Amino acid sequence: MKWDSTTAARNGPRFPAMGKCLLGVSRRRGGDRGALSAQSEHSAPRFLGKRQQTRRRVGPDFPIVFRWSQWKQQDYHTKLCPTPAELERFLGPISDAGVDVFDCSTRRFWEPEFQGSSLNLAGWAKKITGKTTMTVGSVGLERSNWNDDGEFSLTDSGLASLDPLIERLEAGEFDLVGVGRMLITNPQWPNQLREGRLEEIRPYSNTHLMTLE
Repeated sequence: MKWDSTTAARNGPRFPAMGKCLLGVSRRRGGDRGALSAQSEHSAPRFLGKRQQTRRRVGPDFPIVFRWSQWKQQDYHTKLCPTPAELERFLGPISDAGVDVFDCSTRRFWEPEFQGSSLNLAGWAKKITGKTTMTVGSVGLERSNWNDDGEFSLTDSGLASLDPLIERLEAGEFDLVGVGRMLITNPQWPNQLREGRLEEIRPYSNTHLMTLE
């Protein structure tokens, strides 16, 4: 497969409903799990069909990226797939539908996804599917600007060493790294790193979202 600047990116679940449809389970009003609903039966094939349709339209050599997360914006503690087995049930059909890259959105790349393993979400996605994966989450940040309850701070994030990230990348846990907030503050961040201009790099702050400078 040839890689260039042209790809097709599809957004996946950042909320449990569609994910539960793909897993073939739903939540009853009382909170019990396990009931296969009619909505699940109809929604999952439609969701996967769109991915298959994308593959047919772009051909076999056009990379398709699928971005998704375990949590939802209103609740960072939600886990779409609380076990590796459920993660495999979720990702397997999507991989088979023609996705080439799994862009795994997490808040902090260094946090293990499941107990008993140091792998993060991108690491597990690669282990399960064998596909290329991208990690993301607080890259270059020493501390978070967002609390678990959704409140944000105006203090800066500090600057963190990239050594732990590079070690995991070189070990093959994941293949690509997505960067967000550091690029808001430092648009030339990749070049600054490559050229050793580390003294120019500024820590991110949420105040930088309030200006066009």
